[in-house]
Amino acid sequence: MIEGPQRAGDAAEARIAAERARGVTDRALAALGEHERAAAEVAGRLAGRATAENERRAALDGAREALTTLRLRDGRLAADLEGVGRDRDRAAAELASRLSRP
Repeated sequence: MIEGPQRAGDAAEARIAAERARGVTDRALAALGEHERAAAEVAGRLAGRATAENERRAALDGAREALTTLRLRDGRLAADLEGVGRDRDRAAAELASRLSRP
């Protein structure tokens, strides 16, 4: 059978061990909180970068769309000019043909 003083000593050791464990746990939780704050800060910075990148990408897409529109318009205008040139040449040939007839 365990005597009273030994039980009291065991209980005191258990209390000391529990206090140490609480201290270790408290320090670990404090460190975890610091790491979580740091992670949240990094996540915030990354979100800001992602937003900026999305805005730049949208601006680039808009510029590409405008460039494509201008290139298509340029192609249509060039084709129209060629058509006008052909019509002018045809009209000039017809006029020359009519003028050369007696």
